[in-house]
Amino acid sequence: MIDEKEYARLYRQINGVRDIDRLARKGYKREFLEEILTLKLGRETKRKFYRLPRRKIVNEWTSGKSIVSLAREYVFSPVMLAYILLQELGYSKNRSKAIVNRRMDIEDRRLKKELEEAWKADPVYSPEGLEKQYAKGEKGETRIKNWLERHGVRFEREEDLKKKYSKTPDFLLKKLIKIHGEPVRWIESKYSIGDMEKVRRDYRKQLDDYLHMFGPGVIVYHLGVLPSAKKWLEERGVLVLERLPRNID
Repeated sequence: MIDEKEYARLYRQINGVRDIDRLARKGYKREFLEEILTLKLGRETKRKFYRLPRRKIVNEWTSGKSIVSLAREYVFSPVMLAYILLQELGYSKNRSKAIVNRRMDIEDRRLKKELEEAWKADPVYSPEGLEKQYAKGEKGETRIKNWLERHGVRFEREEDLKKKYSKTPDFLLKKLIKIHGEPVRWIESKYSIGDMEKVRRDYRKQLDDYLHMFGPGVIVYHLGVLPSAKKWLEERGVLVLERLPRNID
């Protein structure tokens, strides 16, 4: 499991890609560091989206500060800051969205250069970042699928379950199994870090419903989980793992 104090320290220190480069040189796994930045930027951007001092940001950008440096200063998504800046500069909402999503080119040389920098610096809202998040999700689910098939456990996938249920786990098992002595009917995969904010959100948005609909289950945080977050979730009836065991009980 992840050390709580070390995670808190890393979470405070990571505000941009260059922090990942610096900490990776000290021996931390880049994938782990990138996920901290992904979680932090996603959260901070949602919290601050309607509270950013937009005219001040325009003035600072006009005075020479780059989109990426402003995003780092405000701990905000570079791509979403570019989206806001474009609208403040007179671009329509639809055109701004098309530009940051790489569906429309832009002639302004400075903006074009800084958008390229923003895409590279944003693991959350850039088109490349979104593709990478999807690929990570697929990687985690493939691990679990292979594990279930290796143990001869029959299951239904989320895409099939959506025809029958309003909310669906990644895997609903045909029969109850036991993992570490605990009964499991469903498995949810998260190629992420289970910190307290993450597990509380997952419980509120998904896991509580799964418990009521299908019974006991397990969630796998492939990049690790904090002890306090694991304890909080397991007190509510969800088994929490970082990896599935070699054998089924």
